[in-house]
Amino acid sequence: MTILSRLALWTGLILSQGQTLAAQPATETTQGASKPKKEKPIRWQPPADVGSSGRRTGNPPPTVQGGSRNGCVYEGDLPLTALIPSSYEGRVGVEAPVLQVYFPYSGEQQVRLTVQTYTGTELLEVYQGQFLLKDAMGFVGLPLPSQLALEKDLVYRWRFSVLCEGKIGDYVEGNFSLEPRELEPELVAELAEASALEKAEIYLEQGWWYDAITVLSGLRTDSQGTQLWAELLTVEGLMGFVLVQE
Repeated sequence: MTILSRLALWTGLILSQGQTLAAQPATETTQGASKPKKEKPIRWQPPADVGSSGRRTGNPPPTVQGGSRNGCVYEGDLPLTALIPSSYEGRVGVEAPVLQVYFPYSGEQQVRLTVQTYTGTELLEVYQGQFLLKDAMGFVGLPLPSQLALEKDLVYRWRFSVLCEGKIGDYVEGNFSLEPRELEPELVAELAEASALEKAEIYLEQGWWYDAITVLSGLRTDSQGTQLWAELLTVEGLMGFVLVQE
């Protein structure tokens, strides 16, 4: 079965279950037995008070499979893509920020990551790093340095660039901000006791995109984690990456 056929089958399954990230209601038990507790609905709740998204998709793939784009060897039929929301900036809650991209290039590729923010009328670069990716085609997580001091009242723009023959051959951009509210003690306690899957569910309900997508990227071998991953990508228009295994 081709990737497109499997994607169509998977899409039909998701659409048949509804567009929200909701758990199925519990079924009735046999007569005389107590009914199981209904599971709490899980829904992606994007924040309403944030700005724009960014440049989510890079250059279109070359027409020849395994061809080159500006000197970089391109594989497959999916473009360089930032895993960010479709129309608004992502929010970071409690996890250290990890930027997620789909990387369609093979072999060794030099890449650059920059993070900027506006302070008044000035655009300030707060981080730039250049490094080598080797045989990294697929999903790539880009953790920001732990020593990077981020502030709650600022919006940050990150750019991930692929350097081809010493020049920028492809890039994507995204925006993020930190959760501005102080967390309720009950939520802090709940997170401290939660499993990875339970944390992902909490992140979805809180509207913390970067926290949710990072945790779910590590749960794609778990059936429930895979389902939430697929539904979140589908809701935000990233359906083409649901079946990517790398």
